[in-house]
Amino acid sequence: MSTQQSFNHINNGYEPAFVPGPEVHSADEYFVCQRVGPTGMPCWHTIHGHDLSTHYLQVHNIRGSDNMLVHCAWNGCPIVLKKESLCRHVRSAHLLIKYTCDTCNQSFTRKYGLNVHKCPGSQQ
Repeated sequence: MSTQQSFNHINNGYEPAFVPGPEVHSADEYFVCQRVGPTGMPCWHTIHGHDLSTHYLQVHNIRGSDNMLVHCAWNGCPIVLKKESLCRHVRSAHLLIKYTCDTCNQSFTRKYGLNVHKCPGSQQ
């Protein structure tokens, strides 16, 4: 599968919050929220990658049980998923945030993956 095909598969053909490139993005960066609201317009707030869940709660009023189904709506993304998965989906599919091992440079889409990573180059 080509890079463009895998990008389109992961994002269902929708663009991320920036022009994709070979660089890895971090949750320490700032991004522009492109969640489309009831007016049909994107949010456009600048948010810190770590503050995505707080932003969704305070600005977009996404509340309810973790099992509640919600629309992603990031730049028109049609995905429906559980509320508990929404921020993880946006971080990995739209913001293309990766968590990278400082020792071997292997990257992970979830922080948990980095935390359980057994790096062959580290002194554990």
